[in-house]
Amino acid sequence: MARGGRWTAVRRIAAAALAIGLGIEHYQYGRYHNLLSLGPTHGSVAIQRVNSTFWSEPLSTIPRDALVISNDELACMYHVGRIDYWLASDRSDLDQYAVHANGASYGVYGGSRQISDLDGVVHAANDVTSRPTAIVLFDTGRFGFAAYRDMAVRFAQRSAGAIVSDAPGIFIVRVP
Repeated sequence: MARGGRWTAVRRIAAAALAIGLGIEHYQYGRYHNLLSLGPTHGSVAIQRVNSTFWSEPLSTIPRDALVISNDELACMYHVGRIDYWLASDRSDLDQYAVHANGASYGVYGGSRQISDLDGVVHAANDVTSRPTAIVLFDTGRFGFAAYRDMAVRFAQRSAGAIVSDAPGIFIVRVP
């Protein structure tokens, strides 16, 4: 066997040993660090699919320059295209989906500033900007809906010219 042939064989054996070692390491890591739960799912919650068939008409009424407040950052970014304020007060949601910086909380997905109550909504709508305001609430089962809907209704009652749109799975309050 020529000298070049011997080094080629050594390289092949080293590459095979390395590949086997990486495979074993990957297997061991996967056993103890589940990224996907393949076994029984104790305590997990299934979220049903939301029919968004009727959403396009009420969503189309939101002015392009509106200040957008929503309870679901991802749904809002997907359906509206942006979000300015994330309406969230549930401690578990804040623990999982909020980032804290400079004394304020922001949503982890859209980077929108977090507000938690009616006073925060009123402040954002009246004091921060003179733009139209749209509160867009999604009832997807992922985040709270009923309490935020009640808050949006109270905001609409306090706001002159408020327009309310209510469709299955979505609730919108627009204030010009």
